[in-house]
Amino acid sequence: MASLFSKKKGKKNPLPSESLSKEQKSLKSVFAKLKGHEDFKQEDEELLKENCKYFANSHDFQEYCFNVSDLIRYNEQTEVGPKDGEQRKDWWRVKLILTSMTLSPMAKVLGRFAHETGAHKWKYGMVHAALQIGHVVVEWNRNSLCIPCDVNNFGENAIIAIDLVDGLKDKKVMLDAVAKACDVIVDYNVNKVYEVLKCNCQHFVDDILKAIGIAPVFTNGVIGQFFTHLQTVNSFENFEFRYPPKGGTLFATHEELDEFYMNNRTTLDGDAIQLIKAYDRVFWYRFYAIQGSQNKTQEERNMLVKYRPCETGCPFDDPVQTGTMMAQQ
Repeated sequence: MASLFSKKKGKKNPLPSESLSKEQKSLKSVFAKLKGHEDFKQEDEELLKENCKYFANSHDFQEYCFNVSDLIRYNEQTEVGPKDGEQRKDWWRVKLILTSMTLSPMAKVLGRFAHETGAHKWKYGMVHAALQIGHVVVEWNRNSLCIPCDVNNFGENAIIAIDLVDGLKDKKVMLDAVAKACDVIVDYNVNKVYEVLKCNCQHFVDDILKAIGIAPVFTNGVIGQFFTHLQTVNSFENFEFRYPPKGGTLFATHEELDEFYMNNRTTLDGDAIQLIKAYDRVFWYRFYAIQGSQNKTQEERNMLVKYRPCETGCPFDDPVQTGTMMAQQ
């Protein structure tokens, strides 16, 4: 991540210690987080200071870190689902991505105890939550700093990537949503510190969704079953993709999922299609994450076979072709 700052040298942002303005206080707060960030500890302090504004100012965050021009360019025709679906322009998908976490046995016990006693309810289960808007992923973690990344570099441990809305259907709506999301992100960057129970990744996701007017409901059909199942699982390191979520057909490979969908598509309702597509996106994310790695091990080559789509093509299309992932260089 150190290369994140390689092209951002510009006007310096001094951080005086006395009589700080609101803007200077914001810069100072972000600077402290950058300086303590595990990926930037070796960075030159002056370079960190020069780049604080990209995380402390909503407009700068939107224009540079969130890369709005790329969102427009890569999403002029975005995914709409199965190949026989109606093709539309200017749809930016907003997805909830849940990823597995490696937890110690004690953390699993304490987390489950907190959930079952009501001390703390894990809305999405004991998983890490992030949002994908277009092809950009934003998340909140123990570094207490949101640094966007491309979904190509994120989905290796994903267990679901589910569409939250049909799409942000014109550029005005899209840009307004991005601006509101950036306001929340910068507020977190400047004013908040990660806390497992009070200020975690799931709070971050919910606050952004609230700001942009999305209120997902995960209580109906197999989608509801999936999220209910999440609440009962302590570990997702070996998560199984099943339909229905508990005890149903196991999709050990991307090809098995594609073939199941194509053989049963006429009998599946909307919730079922949404869940299967959410699994499908994860297989794609894992496929591209491994494909992009250099000097692949034999295990990685085996996983690449597991995550590739069926030979006749994925019924939900390649996310690179639909615009929700960037073509790898």
